[in-house]
Amino acid sequence: FPSPEASLNWHYAEHGGPWSSPEAYTQAAQKFYNTNVNLAEPWTLEDGEEGLRIFTKQYYGIYTTDGRIVSFGRR
Repeated sequence: FPSPEASLNWHYAEHGGPWSSPEAYTQAAQKFYNTNVNLAEPWTLEDGEEGLRIFTKQYYGIYTTDGRIVSFGRR
């Protein structure tokens, strides 16, 4: 994506259905990370960098190793 804003807008359009705004979607992704980081597994990001993947029955998240959101949504 050419910018973080472009990435957020694309991911919100793709996965943001239950959330009322891109900001609410971002807050949910951050809360999901903070609540479930203990479930994180190593994951290779598309750029080859190491990241983290978190899956629960309802949601999934992919993050950088320092907790920046790569992708988040319902399963």
